Amino acid sequence: MKKLLGVSSLVTAFVFACGGPQQEAESVARPAGTAEGHEETAATPEKPVATPATTATAAASPPAAPATLGPNFSIVPSVPLEFSGDGLTAASAPGIASVAELLADKTSMTTVRIEGHVGGKGAEEQTASEARALVVAKALVAQGVDCKRLLPVGFGGTKPRAEARSATNTRIELVVAALRDRAIGGMPLDGGGRVAGDACR
Repeated sequence: MKKLLGVSSLVTAFVFACGGPQQEAESVARPAGTAEGHEETAATPEKPVATPATTATAAASPPAAPATLGPNFSIVPSVPLEFSGDGLTAASAPGIASVAELLADKTSMTTVRIEGHVGGKGAEEQTASEARALVVAKALVAQGVDCKRLLPVGFGGTKPRAEARSATNTRIELVVAALRDRAIGGMPLDGGGRVAGDACR
């Protein structure tokens, strides 16, 4: 009987010796708070919340059409320069910008005559033509054109395009009067009109 108890004690000690360290290792490897027999589940990452795009690309505005050079050294704006009362209409803005861009590129055009024409041959029409030429000159200066290159001149109704009452007689014309400070064709810079004023003031 004593032999059986001795053998039993040896077996128990052997099992404890073999199983004890393994259980201890498992308990160390197992994260705290995890019950035996239950595997730890990894935390599921939160899905990013989809947000609508907040930046919209504005459609680029088409560039303004350039001014062109016409016959007899004339400059043709991209759109006609028209007046409402004493000032240019908003629709004339692209035309002014196109002329300013052309003059910025063509620096050899040292003097540009801005001709104001108004139908009728009275003093009132002459005054109105000068005022309009000066308005255009100052609008070009506001776009960065050197005021010394601009010569606003009024012709009143002395140079009609058509019969006296035609609306086409009231207009603005731009003419290159000098290239590299030399008058074209030996003509006076004012073209025979009356200087409207100083574009630099």
